[in-house]
Amino acid sequence: MAPRRSPLTFVALAAAAVGLSACGTGLSARELASTPAWFKAKQKDLSKQEYPDLASIPDPTTATQSDSRWRAVEQDLLTQGAAIDASPRAAPAPAESGAAETFENDARGAVENTRPK
Repeated sequence: MAPRRSPLTFVALAAAAVGLSACGTGLSARELASTPAWFKAKQKDLSKQEYPDLASIPDPTTATQSDSRWRAVEQDLLTQGAAIDASPRAAPAPAESGAAETFENDARGAVENTRPK
C-alpha cells in the first residue's frame, strides 16, 4: 500500500505556486502610470545607449599624492606605534601565580582518573 501524502504538502505547493505567479506579473498598469516623468525620460535616454558611458563617471579620489604626504602619513603611523608600545597596557601580563597551575594540574588529574583503564 502506498503511503498517503500529507495535506500540508499540497498546501505548501499551492502557496509556492501562488507566490511564483505573483512574482511573474511584473508591474501593473497603475504602477507604470505612477512612474515619475524624470525617470521615464532618463530611461528613454539610456535605452539609446548600449552601455553606460563609464568614462563620464568622475573619479572621487586618486592615489597620486605627493611623496611628502606619504612621508607625513608614515611618520604619524610610527609615532602612534611608539605611543602604543610605551603604554603600560602593552606590557606582557605577569606570570600567573602557582595557585592557577596547581588548580589546572588537579583538574587534569581528576579528568585522567575518570577515564577507563
